[in-house]
Amino acid sequence: MYVELEIPQQDLELIILPRSNLKSSDPLESWVRIVHVPTGISAISGEERSRLQNRKKALAVLTSKLFAIMQRQGVQQLADIQGEILKTVLNQPIREYQFASDSANQGKVWDLRTGIQTTAVAEVLDGKLDSFIKAGVLLKN
Repeated sequence: MYVELEIPQQDLELIILPRSNLKSSDPLESWVRIVHVPTGISAISGEERSRLQNRKKALAVLTSKLFAIMQRQGVQQLADIQGEILKTVLNQPIREYQFASDSANQGKVWDLRTGIQTTAVAEVLDGKLDSFIKAGVLLKN
């Protein structure tokens, strides 16, 4: 599904990142990062060979992210997004990790939102987050 959302140009910051180890002398081959300045949300693309194509793709991803935030916050206009709340949430750490310093000590992972902790550091790093997710769902209900 393509999202049609007008984003004012003055709200966008375009950052061009040159590709490393370019074998081509084409100056248009680069990564593109677009930032929505009021919210701090960004999108990056470097999959295409052309800067213009990467810009278009990054803008499409950014538009989708902003649309999802609008739906989540229940607002109809892009300007109504509560950017300060969003920036606060995005800048808060979710978990703290303590790795074992020797074989006698076990590492720990603390979920700062729910207060849950576990010693299964390797499992959490492998993506096994079920206990944290369940605790988060129970906390919201």
